[in-house]
Amino acid sequence: MQQATRSLLLVAAVFIGGIALAGWALGVFVEAREHPNRGLAIGADGPTRIELERNPAGRFLAPGRINGTDVTFLIDTGADHVAVPEQTAERIGLRRGREIPVMTAGGRTTAWQTQIDVIEIGGIRQQRVRGSIVPAMSSDYVLLGMTFLRHVDFTHRGDRLILEVRSG
Repeated sequence: MQQATRSLLLVAAVFIGGIALAGWALGVFVEAREHPNRGLAIGADGPTRIELERNPAGRFLAPGRINGTDVTFLIDTGADHVAVPEQTAERIGLRRGREIPVMTAGGRTTAWQTQIDVIEIGGIRQQRVRGSIVPAMSSDYVLLGMTFLRHVDFTHRGDRLILEVRSG
């Protein structure tokens, strides 16, 4: 009887382990689909021409840094400026400036102006970028808007968005 119990426990452990492994693998697969640009090198060794792949939700997400702190950017050519969720701004240590009204996907709300010392995405680096701290943003993504994008050349081709340092 003891042998049968041990065998049953072993089969159960293998079954539970298999389910856990399958769940982990599914999570890795979903993460890779949601963030196809996750492996982008950032900083001086990063590329100055970046080809970003659109994720299944139609978004261009990319890793980057604000003032040396890792963030995930959602590239948004329709955003006037770089918009930082409040919890992310606190983690980075951004200072609140003047209160301003902003229009978000959720409607009109209040935000605070801020000055971002350095933004890096790939090997593209911009200093002294105007941004806003937006408490109403529900995600952790930083909207990389036109106060950054106007300093780079960008081209949209199918499911790719190409960013590169502006020449001349």
